[in-house]
Amino acid sequence: MKKLFLASAIVASLCFVGCSSDDDSGEGGTSGTDCFDCTLAGMSTEFCYTDGDDTYTITVMGVETEQSLGGLDWEDVKEGLQATCE
Repeated sequence: MKKLFLASAIVASLCFVGCSSDDDSGEGGTSGTDCFDCTLAGMSTEFCYTDGDDTYTITVMGVETEQSLGGLDWEDVKEGLQATCE
């Protein structure tokens, strides 16, 4: 139930994703980055986490937003997200 709630909250947050003024401070890939692609509501979505961060990025239609892990472990968040993928 906790995973379903977490996944639902994340999907709901995607509905309110907007453009942000985040700077792209890094060039190229980071060795400690864990990314995966999935399809949500018919849209290709990429989720990425960098080791040591307390946030992860969500990229939908080229728009990237940062989301807090909310005190959870990345593996738990990732599992919940993957459960919502089509």
